[in-house]
Amino acid sequence: MVTVIDNKGRRRKVLSYLATPDYIDDSLKPYGWYRDFVLAGGREHGLPPEYIAQYIQSVETIEDPDNARDRIQRATLEGPGL
Repeated sequence: MVTVIDNKGRRRKVLSYLATPDYIDDSLKPYGWYRDFVLAGGREHGLPPEYIAQYIQSVETIEDPDNARDRIQRATLEGPGL
């Protein structure tokens, strides 16, 4: 758990995942739909465009071999308000 401060100055405890070096494999790449989820979230929460470009949009992705999962996940991104 970490404490963050939201845009209204309120402190919130949130669950955060941090991989230890033993579990990091730089050869792995996320599926495109997953990066798109992170990108949508970054935009929704007002991350600076420079941050989005450098740390989210620039991430190299791979195609999900499970076409059904890919379609389902991408359909979620097309839902109301997105």
